[in-house]
Amino acid sequence: METPATNKPATFFYNIKKWSLVLAIVIVSNIFFAYVISLIYPAPIYNDFCKQSQVNPALNDELSCIGVGGKWTAAPQKTSEGVNGYCEAEFTCSNNFQKVLGSHEKNVFIILVVIGAVLLVLGLLTSLGGAILTLSMSWSGVLSLIIASIRYWSYATNWLQVIILFLALLTLVYVAVKKFNHQ
Repeated sequence: METPATNKPATFFYNIKKWSLVLAIVIVSNIFFAYVISLIYPAPIYNDFCKQSQVNPALNDELSCIGVGGKWTAAPQKTSEGVNGYCEAEFTCSNNFQKVLGSHEKNVFIILVVIGAVLLVLGLLTSLGGAILTLSMSWSGVLSLIIASIRYWSYATNWLQVIILFLALLTLVYVAVKKFNHQ
């Protein structure tokens, strides 16, 4: 009969293998979700909003700048070429792109939150597939929630950020109480 001291290396390497597999499943599952979402619901493309051309005309005055949908910014003094400002030619199309991209990111955020919540709940409240799969599902859900928040964070208002954090915290506390309160 082996003593616990002689079994430590085997247990250690088993745990390393187990956690390596869990980590691999977590990473690959989230890459899979991202790829499937990008195939089903592709992101808008900047060039569809702001056409790129090989030759761009010089936009050295406010009227020609506004004529192409640009934004003219006056300079405090004229340059050596006699220009009294500069043109941000892609101002309008870039703003239109940002609005559509923000809407797209919000929808992807919602999709990833739903996927993350389902995986987290399945991982924490079931014993489906044994310890490795329940750990993998739980951590895949957590990573999905993190990715969703990071992707959408810059588009969310301050109050929406607070609500996102509050709901995440509330969900985790609820699951902790339901799952681990009686142990």
